[in-house]
Amino acid sequence: MTYWKKDSILNNYNSNTKPSEIFKEVCDLIGNYYTKKGWKYSKSRPKIIYNNSDLTIEINFWSSRSNMAGSFVHLEILPYVCSKKLKKWIKENKIGRNQFIYSPKKSSQIVNN
Repeated sequence: MTYWKKDSILNNYNSNTKPSEIFKEVCDLIGNYYTKKGWKYSKSRPKIIYNNSDLTIEINFWSSRSNMAGSFVHLEILPYVCSKKLKKWIKENKIGRNQFIYSPKKSSQIVNN
């Protein structure tokens, strides 16, 4: 079973297909899928965003410069969850730093022994 159209780059790629084209197609497919479920999709800096009365969920899509045509395309997600109520509480109580319930930490640096 295929989830993409017949003319999709995912059905027609070869060893010369640019990884950026595959990355963009995958992001667009994810974005289109979640748009139907009430999320917003940003194509310019690929990400999906969902808002309700308190929470904002943002999932950013990143790739890598080390992608290799014909071999692999790296797709990384960076999720953020924010609370409007937490932001207000932090401001009122002057405790805490930000409204994030979850945000990714910076990657650990590789240490050479």
